[in-house]
Amino acid sequence: MTFRVEFFADQAFLSMIKRMLKNAESYNKDQKIDFELEETATAIVICHSACEAFLNLFTRNIETIDFYKYEKKSIIDKINILYGELGETADWTKLPLQDIRRIDKARNWLTHFKDSNIGLTNSWGSWVVDEVNKKPKIDDSEELKYVRVKRYYDNSRMSLYRITELYQLHQNYEYLKTEDYTSFLVG
Repeated sequence: MTFRVEFFADQAFLSMIKRMLKNAESYNKDQKIDFELEETATAIVICHSACEAFLNLFTRNIETIDFYKYEKKSIIDKINILYGELGETADWTKLPLQDIRRIDKARNWLTHFKDSNIGLTNSWGSWVVDEVNKKPKIDDSEELKYVRVKRYYDNSRMSLYRITELYQLHQNYEYLKTEDYTSFLVG
């Protein structure tokens, strides 16, 4: 017997973030110290990937968009294109879209930095800036926290759901509201 498997990367990625945030609620203080930096950095990259996977899958059904040009764009450009197709303008100055821009910036910093030695901090946790050490492009003491990742997770889902509403296809994407994910189908 032969089966077809469909993998929904956006749902798999969102499910991972949801599970990580749920697990983090039960961490004691030491576990939080041990895991927060690693888990939140990973969650930001995964959240960005979830947005990109969703946008690519969603756009495959829009005939007016040249997918092969579209897929090479940033998630910011992709969202602008989707809004523009309907004569709308994405407002990047307000939540929830504002957090998509922040996710993009944080993800780029996390995946493109060139040296593990990112600088010096003093005993108050402030960055020491001198002729050798520059201030990082993101404030890791703000970005790499569970509370920030929770906000990013929620605002990503809200932003993507808004796109489905604009295209009047939201009934097919209720998982963005319910968080009831199906990562793959076998049939």
